[in-house]
Amino acid sequence: MKRKRFGILLCSLSLVAMLFTGCARPTARLGSIPAPLESGRLRVYFKVISSGDPRFGWKQTEAQAEAKLAPIIARVLDTSKVCELVDGADLATVAGGQPPVSNYWLRDDRRLAREVGRALHADYGILMERHLGAFKAVRYLLVNVHTGAVFEVSSLALPAVQDDNFFRRNAVATWKKLYRMARKDLLRAALDKGAGRLPTTTAVPVHVVESAEPEPEALTPSVAAGNLPTLAVYDFAAAEPLRTAAVILADALREELLRHGKVLLVNRENLNQVLQELAVGQLGLTDESRAVEVGKALAAGQIVAGHLGALGESAVLTVKRIEVESQKTAALVSARSPKGREDQLLDGMEGLARDLVKGL
Repeated sequence: MKRKRFGILLCSLSLVAMLFTGCARPTARLGSIPAPLESGRLRVYFKVISSGDPRFGWKQTEAQAEAKLAPIIARVLDTSKVCELVDGADLATVAGGQPPVSNYWLRDDRRLAREVGRALHADYGILMERHLGAFKAVRYLLVNVHTGAVFEVSSLALPAVQDDNFFRRNAVATWKKLYRMARKDLLRAALDKGAGRLPTTTAVPVHVVESAEPEPEALTPSVAAGNLPTLAVYDFAAAEPLRTAAVILADALREELLRHGKVLLVNRENLNQVLQELAVGQLGLTDESRAVEVGKALAAGQIVAGHLGALGESAVLTVKRIEVESQKTAALVSARSPKGREDQLLDGMEGLARDLVKGL
């Protein structure tokens, strides 16, 4: 009888905990911070939240998970040259009184997530949701705080792999996938921010969902690696308002060249490392002789450099492939779009990549 009563009491307490988890309310209003200095990059904040049955707990609290994963997210974003992470202290100032409960952050079309983002002067929020239940899963949501667009990647967190290394690897791989999924949205946001325009909105917010799968860079080329020329793709040069957009377009070209399968690409991490060792910034690569020098240090047989700029009422992207040894231009291609709609250039990136490597 005592065991039965104890079982009923335990179930009742669990039910109360579940109800509390699902119906939590904020403990304080949102705080505020001064507007940050403009860097040209898109500002992103990172928040860990939880959902499901609290009986199936995680080894770390949300705050502990954030503290461990935030530096990793910051490094990944910094490497991208497109985004920068909002400081954790600023996030605590703005949203320190809010419970880390998924239902509260995600309901009403992710209203709280967007309000927190706007208070942080951010463009996007990355929400890592840890689901607690009969199975455990991790879901990452990249939320455009202005338009409400959402890009979502989910993966199971099996008990055997729930260690720090799993979550670190998962965070890095998931960001790469989110970046690819949201590329056009990020490009539009960068263009709007650079031009000082109000964010581009649609009647129905975009919501894209994918499972965690290997990104193209993890795929094995169909041709033996030894038979493929090595190519280094530099970020495209551009004036400050278009600089972040130019980086996104260069990344899109890298992906299309990788899909094309005719070249081996130097990855961004190695490129950034060499640039740091030679004390050369991406802006220094506008000098062709300097760009060739970096290509040699990367052991690349050829390099790809480009420029994004305006010509009248058009945006013009010019890209060329240069042979490192001879410093000759092996291919020259270009694309145009209406000024202010440089995101349309993404649609022609496949053809641009094909023309760029023609003859290899």
